[in-house]
Amino acid sequence: MSVSTGSKINRLFEKWPQNLIATTPWLHLQGVSDSLIQRYVESSWLKRIGTGAYFKVGDHLDWMAAIEAIQSQLKLEIHVGAESALELHGVMDQVPQSKIKDIYLYGTQRSKLPKWAFNEALNMRPHFSQSGLFSKEPVQTFFETKINSFKLKIASRERAILELLAEVPQKRELQSVQALFIQLSTLRPKVIQSHLECCKSFKVKRLFLYLAREANHAWYKEINKTKINLGVGKKVIEPNGVFDAEYLITVPRNSEVSA
Repeated sequence: MSVSTGSKINRLFEKWPQNLIATTPWLHLQGVSDSLIQRYVESSWLKRIGTGAYFKVGDHLDWMAAIEAIQSQLKLEIHVGAESALELHGVMDQVPQSKIKDIYLYGTQRSKLPKWAFNEALNMRPHFSQSGLFSKEPVQTFFETKINSFKLKIASRERAILELLAEVPQKRELQSVQALFIQLSTLRPKVIQSHLECCKSFKVKRLFLYLAREANHAWYKEINKTKINLGVGKKVIEPNGVFDAEYLITVPRNSEVSA
């Protein structure tokens, strides 16, 4: 190792926060060329996660570091959503850290996860959707949280629950989502209103209002339903279920608590 190479790697590591995942653009900003990156890998100072992503040998890999790198370094319009966001908000129970976590990510139609994000060493199993749920961004739809020194952009609780409902009944049962509504007593009425007005899915809006009514939270009474386009016609969530006349949806029988 030459003196100049040694001083460069020392300066780099001084700027490198513990457990950070560094992408090629970030390394370039630190003055590290592609050839120097390769030399650091060959010298076992850096380890490659995949094309364009590295970590310091000896550091701990964490899925949160991967998300922060995707959001902050690559500037991709991707956020943590659905149940992953609700878990970070404390609405859902956390999966033990020893297990590979299913992480639900959403982005624009132009966004795409880098291939290195699927490396199992990150202890996450990414589920990525190009969301077209909203005609425009609702108010206060994202939330920035800091966990273990990592800054993450996640969906607000109001957005996350709608993202979850978008997958009913194809990927999720209505009853499992309904159980979450018990813990959503402090949703913000004005934020809910904005999300429902901007939401493009009639099914999602009807399901949300139906579950909100059944949960009987105080904020439900503050929603102005006259400003929310619920579409026309009936929608079937459960073919052998019970028809709800107010929201014109057929739901599982055991989901109707007020029947």
